[in-house]
Amino acid sequence: MPCGNVLADLVRLAGHEVVAVVASGLDAIQAFHRLHPDLLLMDYYMARLNGGAAYRNILARDPQARIVLVSAAASPELLSDYGALAVLPKPLELAQLEKLLKEIAAGLP
Repeated sequence: MPCGNVLADLVRLAGHEVVAVVASGLDAIQAFHRLHPDLLLMDYYMARLNGGAAYRNILARDPQARIVLVSAAASPELLSDYGALAVLPKPLELAQLEKLLKEIAAGLP
């Protein structure tokens, strides 16, 4: 099962809706601007455009975008330079994801 689908399943288990699962950074940019989700969980390493580049592109058009980067390889310190709300290490633990999603949801208008 591709990583995006596993992450989507964890988000659903945490009680949240998933509006799209995409495979590339370019697809993430297009889906974000089409769907305007409350939060975007994005892997750092993706095809066609990495998560860091996609993140910067999304923020350039929507500075209020809420994005969480996920990565197994890149260090959280390195990824925090992108200004993400959070950086989650892989493999993700459901309890960790639930806690983060709850904190972010509490800050939504």
